[in-house]
Amino acid sequence: MTSRRQSRQIYSWKRRGYDLDGEKYSEFVRKVQVIEPKQWGAFDGVVDSVRNSEFKSIARSLSRTAHRGPHHRHRHVPSRPRRRAVSKPTNSHHPAVHSYADVPAPVAAMEADMHGHGAEAGLAEIGISDVRGMTPTNGSRGPSMPNPTREKDQALKPHVDGLALCLSGGGYRAVGFHLGTVEYLDRIDLLRHVKHLSTVSGGTFVGAKYVVSLMEGISFDDYFRDYYEFCDRTNLIELAFDKLNGRRPHTPSRRQTFIVSMAQVFADTFMNGPDGKPYLFRDVLEADLPFDELHFNATELHHGAAFTFRRSHDHDARIGNRWVQLDRDDIAHARLADIVASSSCFPGPYETLAFPHDWVWPEGQIPPGLERQFSKNGEAHPLPLADGCVYDNQGIETLLLHEDSGQDELDMCVISDTDPRFNELYNPPEENRKGGPIRVGHVIRLAQVLMAICAVCTVAVGVRLFMKVSTGTLDTGDLFVYVVPFFFAAIIGVSTWWVYSGTKQTLLASLPPMAGTVWKGLWRVRVRQLLDMIELRMTVLMMSGGKFNPQRIRRLVYALTYRSPKYEGKLVSNRIWELSSGQSLSADLPESVPKPSIEMRRVCDVAATLATNLWYDYPYELPCLVAAGQATTCSNVMVWLVRKYGDDPSRYPAAIRSLWDQLLDDWKKLVADPYALLAERLPNASLARPPKE
Repeated sequence: MTSRRQSRQIYSWKRRGYDLDGEKYSEFVRKVQVIEPKQWGAFDGVVDSVRNSEFKSIARSLSRTAHRGPHHRHRHVPSRPRRRAVSKPTNSHHPAVHSYADVPAPVAAMEADMHGHGAEAGLAEIGISDVRGMTPTNGSRGPSMPNPTREKDQALKPHVDGLALCLSGGGYRAVGFHLGTVEYLDRIDLLRHVKHLSTVSGGTFVGAKYVVSLMEGISFDDYFRDYYEFCDRTNLIELAFDKLNGRRPHTPSRRQTFIVSMAQVFADTFMNGPDGKPYLFRDVLEADLPFDELHFNATELHHGAAFTFRRSHDHDARIGNRWVQLDRDDIAHARLADIVASSSCFPGPYETLAFPHDWVWPEGQIPPGLERQFSKNGEAHPLPLADGCVYDNQGIETLLLHEDSGQDELDMCVISDTDPRFNELYNPPEENRKGGPIRVGHVIRLAQVLMAICAVCTVAVGVRLFMKVSTGTLDTGDLFVYVVPFFFAAIIGVSTWWVYSGTKQTLLASLPPMAGTVWKGLWRVRVRQLLDMIELRMTVLMMSGGKFNPQRIRRLVYALTYRSPKYEGKLVSNRIWELSSGQSLSADLPESVPKPSIEMRRVCDVAATLATNLWYDYPYELPCLVAAGQATTCSNVMVWLVRKYGDDPSRYPAAIRSLWDQLLDDWKKLVADPYALLAERLPNASLARPPKE
């Protein structure tokens, strides 16, 4: 029932002429009824779910009123709603309220984190390990007020029939772990309920191949067996080098790079059909697939934003991003292999892919629409694409689009996350090397002397060579006496001068006011000191790009998702290191669930510490990754059931109780033998065990 205060608020809107009659009025009243006045600052759920722009303005107006300070709590909404989606705080105890429907997700997440969102567990690796199952609050500090209506609806639901699955990046570490995740979801009959699939980088390898298996109509057993054997036996790096050293690719740019060669390897190996022809994105768009939403995520570097190759139940859904949108008919001609390569071209090991000029198109011609779109002043102006992990390595942000798509509500969101856990992101060298007697100035003087000697030698040998040629006395022996020394001295002298002058000019140009002081100061610096400073700067720079920034983005996206009311009690973070040594099993599980065994810890340690590569160094790495994915998924689904349905399985609905019994039985098998489920799936495979030390 609507409270007096809520009724008074709705009546004030109606008096000002808002169209609140009929079904729209009833819908809005229902939305208001499930939100307590104390929670009106967190009105994002209403803003997102009520489509009418007039109602959005009302909701935002209400959100601002709720945050004007304690002495303004009972004042009415202003006579005319203000248009800003973000209000400024007028009291230090009431931070600004944001509507995440209108604020870009990374900005919203960053500002939420600045206001203290996710602070409960921000010290615990990703900022959310202690807040699973809590009702998010987007506009206030600390945990939000519970929502009894929603909790009751969830607790009474007797089955799970709508899943989202996010497969993160991480090279072949991600491939093996995600294979274990999807295998176990299929084992407990949840994989067929996946309605939203989002993949990044290594996750796209698994996700795209799974999509291909659905298009071909093969069973999951065949998909798993074939792809497991492919990953175990195929050396993609060797095949890519063969392509790189072979004929030029049939791309419009004719650029022969390693990632272009790798895309061709994908097209020739696991992204092609029974007839050998590579699959096109059209095949995915037109296939009868069980997904409402399918996202292969990359990053476009013009705007530093996500770039999504998307298949949606809504044919008008955006493909690309808000700045660059691709026509569905044009992108349908793209090879699926090029999409997989774009999602996995990590900067550094790979080059960026220039879209559409580095892609292979039918008959070698870019579709006319794309050619016009990616040209400027008659010249090609391609879009640089990089690995999706540069923007969001977990592929979580696409979950935030689900509510706006008008689809059925999801019951569970599984985030298969293979990011390694870093106890310490960076440590300086243990001790600084002592500086030797040689200073930079000595090296510069030596280079100047070397240039002078080379110049004198070049002139002297050149004069002698000229005399030999002019008198006709030059013979074969003089070739090594005069010609070779002449060119040798000239090359050394010119090279030394080029390095010296280029370094000096670059330094003077980059620091005009202080150039003279810096240049003179470098003369007095010892060479070892200079090498130490260069090493420290390079290691910090690499740490920032390879560890710190991805971890920061990960925390922000996790915080935004876990704080969203739409995913209250639905998220399952399936992190690769959760069952490794030093990690404890969730305290929410009942005592009947046994603790991980030493063998399970050993297998999960291998998975958690594996480097991000496109190969496996040892035969036991792939089975360890798959087994770790199975065990981690099993334990996390059990935790999710306990947190949603309570810690007494005997009171679960029949379907949920059956699921719990299977989970517990599988968990006991895995504790006894981590390879037990993998051996059941691959009875004829030889599964190498990890070493005991």
